[in-house]
Amino acid sequence: MTTAQSDGLAPTANAPDTSGAGIRSMTGQGRAQCSADCGTVTVEIRSVNNRGIKVSVRTPDSLADLAATVETTVRKWVHRGSFTVNLTWRPKETSTAVKVNTDVVSSYFRQIKDAQTHCGVDQDIDWVGLMQLPGVLVSDGATDRVDQTLRDLVNTTLRHAVDALDQMRQREGAEMAASLTSDLGRIAGHVETIKGFVPDTVQRYRDRLESKVRSAIDAYDLKIDSIDLLREIQIYADRVDISEEITRLESHLKLFGQVLGGDSLGQNGPSTSSSTAGPDSPNHSPAGRRLDFVIQEMVRETNTIGSKASNADVSAQVVEVKCALERMREMVQNLE
Repeated sequence: MTTAQSDGLAPTANAPDTSGAGIRSMTGQGRAQCSADCGTVTVEIRSVNNRGIKVSVRTPDSLADLAATVETTVRKWVHRGSFTVNLTWRPKETSTAVKVNTDVVSSYFRQIKDAQTHCGVDQDIDWVGLMQLPGVLVSDGATDRVDQTLRDLVNTTLRHAVDALDQMRQREGAEMAASLTSDLGRIAGHVETIKGFVPDTVQRYRDRLESKVRSAIDAYDLKIDSIDLLREIQIYADRVDISEEITRLESHLKLFGQVLGGDSLGQNGPSTSSSTAGPDSPNHSPAGRRLDFVIQEMVRETNTIGSKASNADVSAQVVEVKCALERMREMVQNLE
């Protein structure tokens, strides 16, 4: 008989229950406790930001041989972040007796005697203190193996803990996604304002350039064909035209919105998120890095717009866009 308690979560049969999988924060924590005939296992797992994936497992001596298995299992269920897993086991008193590991005691005894001889100390050994040293008192049979019942209990408890962790990461991710969506709308509004300034900005630059060139021609009494003059002026005027940069920036905004909404390919089409998606499911595709790359492209286009447009109104809008992108970049770096 196995009972489970996982911060109010229902037990899971085979894999972590992460229905409604979407944008996830990299920070979170989960705890689960399950009981069976072999005792009670408790798993606590915490996650923080990390560029890749890192898993650290802490276990009692009696479960040390399960550490590698726990790490491998966690890596299958998560994609990015630094994870610390604490695993404890409390055997049932009625089913498991505690005994002294005489081999370990003998080893400690010999080392203490050798140290006394080396240092010239003749003092009685503190047997109470010796009994408290690691590995001296063990559960009956723990020195030989961890039985399959306990392995299954650890695996079940771990799945419940990952459940709790994943739900917390999803809740925080949803809040962050809402904030990112809000900033995305603000940027789109600023871009629309900038688009309104483009025709006037280019025309004013063209007129100013033509005026200066004609003044120079008159001053030096130069003979230049009007068609050639207009062609050269147009070439220079095109250098301040930011229409292409605006088009690319709008494309990046659209792509960001699609990825944020669950389209892992960033293409038009059905979303890849589903009600059955989970950390170990192909439908769960971490979006943090992808969104970070898109923001980098948006920053590049925004900087180009700011450097090309010699217009105070455009520059003011560019500053607002940069501020919003900086907020988004900081937030995206905390997404899985």
